[in-house]
Amino acid sequence: MNFGLRLKLSIMMVLQYAVWGAWAVPLASYMSGPLGFDGASVGWVYSTTAIAAIISPFFIGMVADRFFSTERCLGVFHLIGAVFLYLASKTGPGEVDYLFTIMLLYSLCYMPTIALTNSLSFRNMSKPDQQFPGVRVFGTIGWILIGWVIGFKLFGLEEISAQPLLMASGLSVALGIFCFFLPHTPPMETASDVLGILTKPLGMLKDRAFAIFVVVSFLISIVLAFYYQLANPFLHAIEAPNPQALQTIGQLMEMILLPFLPWFIYRLGIRWTIMIGMVAWCIRYLIFSTGSVWPVALIGLPLHGVCFDFFFVTSQIYVDEESPDDIRASAQGFLALVTLGLGMFIGNLLAGSTVDSATVDGVINWTKVWLVPFGGAFLSVVLFLIFFREPVRKNNRQA
Repeated sequence: MNFGLRLKLSIMMVLQYAVWGAWAVPLASYMSGPLGFDGASVGWVYSTTAIAAIISPFFIGMVADRFFSTERCLGVFHLIGAVFLYLASKTGPGEVDYLFTIMLLYSLCYMPTIALTNSLSFRNMSKPDQQFPGVRVFGTIGWILIGWVIGFKLFGLEEISAQPLLMASGLSVALGIFCFFLPHTPPMETASDVLGILTKPLGMLKDRAFAIFVVVSFLISIVLAFYYQLANPFLHAIEAPNPQALQTIGQLMEMILLPFLPWFIYRLGIRWTIMIGMVAWCIRYLIFSTGSVWPVALIGLPLHGVCFDFFFVTSQIYVDEESPDDIRASAQGFLALVTLGLGMFIGNLLAGSTVDSATVDGVINWTKVWLVPFGGAFLSVVLFLIFFREPVRKNNRQA
């Protein structure tokens, strides 16, 4: 892969995740503050990405993979998405149905682009297994950079306002135009097997270890939704400095730990590496429940790197190793459907309703809020510890 191609793909990843990070982190604080939404309403708006994550694999398989070049799909989706983000910025106080509808339409544009940016990268790389991580890391960098821009109020931006949505809209326009200059990536001759995403991996559930893994992944995804939806309002509530910028500590730790993950898997095995990730979720939410600024900032937020890398990245490796060659891609799609789709959908709704039940006279009892995902993470640890057994390391790839 030459420098020019690497540069284009890296810029694509920076913008792809800067767009998402610009609105996804501060939106809950904006909705629960100036817009006056209750917790349930915030949960429904955040659930739009999960709904789109459930639908998007089928759309990609039926349309994007069959009829259109990838770079054009990306360009069109991001340009249309920019319009919806702009419309979202015009939401008035109490206009829950309006914002839910607009964000659902936006998410239906954005969520397919996650898979499409990955597939465009893979298809234009000579050695994807070696080259993709070095490109994908720029997505995390994009998320961090936009967090600093908004969190530190650069260019006069206000975090709890419509300005992050407008920033995301502008970035989406820039990305949409840029996508038309990406390498031409025509439709696949053999389109994605849409139904196979659901049906092919079901046979793997006969293996008790894999079935327990799927259940635990579902539970942890519910727990994850609490963090993504509520961390920013929580940091504002405890008067932490520059909340959105502060939250990027988690992504920085994710980048630092990722290169060392293979060593942990080699020395500890899949079971204990995943276990570390789940225990980290428990510790994080216990720390959050104290409501103390510095423990949250110095321990709770950095634990995101452990939670994400040790659980979610290791889980992808586990699924890849356990899946036969002919269903490997379907198995990863199934995992995404269970976690980013179903788990995050239920988690976002549960997080919103938990905030409402923990609110008295307009004041949120954050200790009660964070003990709910702690309970989910603890249950996951117990189930995994009792029922999951270390798989025999194997390589299903055939010569």
